[in-house]
Amino acid sequence: MSALPDPDVIYPALAVLAILGLFFWHTFVQSRQAVAAIVRYADRRSAAQRSAIENENAARESNLRPTIQVALILALIGLVTLMALRKFGFM
Repeated sequence: MSALPDPDVIYPALAVLAILGLFFWHTFVQSRQAVAAIVRYADRRSAAQRSAIENENAARESNLRPTIQVALILALIGLVTLMALRKFGFM
């Protein structure tokens, strides 16, 4: 009896170990790629949300300025009307 098993046992055992090693390596790589894809998705989504918030803020600012201008013009017209009414004695 020899200390080493027959090649009929060693070669299939090495083939099974190689297949298992490839399987686990493939599983590891695919899991890492899946996690990276999830991270990229989260980054893109948060970047899109930041962009939407910035666009919303820019839209608010651009809508606020004309509103303030209209309010100031209406106040000026009201004051001029009040001054004219007082000057001509209607008040």
